[in-house]
Amino acid sequence: MYANAAAFGREESDMRKACFAVIKILRGRSRIENREFTEFCGALALEVHFAAPAKGNEKGGVEGIIGYIQDNFFTPTPSFASISAGNVALAAFCERDSEREHSTYHETIAARFAREQPTLRALPAVLPRACLRRDAHANKFAEVQFENDRYSVPSRFAHRAVAVEAYEDHVSIVLENAVIAQHPRGFGRGESFLDPRHYLELLARKHRAAERALVLSDGRIPAPLHELFARYKAIEEATATKRWTKVLAYLADYPAGIVGQTVTHALARGTDDPEAIALFVRQRTARPPPALLDPARLPEGARSATSVADLTRYAMANVAEVTS
Repeated sequence: MYANAAAFGREESDMRKACFAVIKILRGRSRIENREFTEFCGALALEVHFAAPAKGNEKGGVEGIIGYIQDNFFTPTPSFASISAGNVALAAFCERDSEREHSTYHETIAARFAREQPTLRALPAVLPRACLRRDAHANKFAEVQFENDRYSVPSRFAHRAVAVEAYEDHVSIVLENAVIAQHPRGFGRGESFLDPRHYLELLARKHRAAERALVLSDGRIPAPLHELFARYKAIEEATATKRWTKVLAYLADYPAGIVGQTVTHALARGTDDPEAIALFVRQRTARPPPALLDPARLPEGARSATSVADLTRYAMANVAEVTS
């Protein structure tokens, strides 16, 4: 696998090696582990024993259970919309399999685990992150390079040293122990994962750049927002980008889908005013008022006695008495 790694540079070679628990197999049972695997084992206080090369019989139980899962879950090859969906399906398979009776011990897997569980060491309070962590730098474009792809961060963090945490399906960018950006993980070459919300502060100051900004293209914002910009340009091109960036600013506080639907609603009602659009967005996202609580549903001790005013002295028959 690493025969041509040198052609892509040392950094890519290191990233490929980080995908495996072992970087290099030495003589006998000695191994050089990668950093992430060593840290993972240390966090869980695991003692690792490696099998000798070409000695599959030394880990027969492991090979057996892997074969069982391949035959019963991965055959025929399943299809999932995402890794998370696949993990959910695999967890459900394991739950069902826990009721299977062991062929040797004639006891269900769940029953055996229930007996063994009290003897297991408790997990640490803070579990290790199952990710690759690498130091990186946010460039002047507020982008971070990881492996072969670029990921955006909020523009105010440009020129800052950050850390990249790469999980199996997403990438988190961390600054001083706070996650400042999160994107789907790319596995191609030269892909760009840009979040329009990361550039709203910059576009508010340089609104004329919005028309040609890459981050606002390729379906990254709803189509109705582009239609709104075309309308602004048709009315008055000199102020189009300034009015448009006012509407784009709503993406910082509201979901993009809601903003797009609201723009369509506003245009259908004959208005393109940014303030009117802001009002419609707030109306769409406002929480309904809490329902009145029926006192009859409260326990007896929580009910408050309500006094009833005596209005008999204000009756017409007693007017003379009241005025005298």
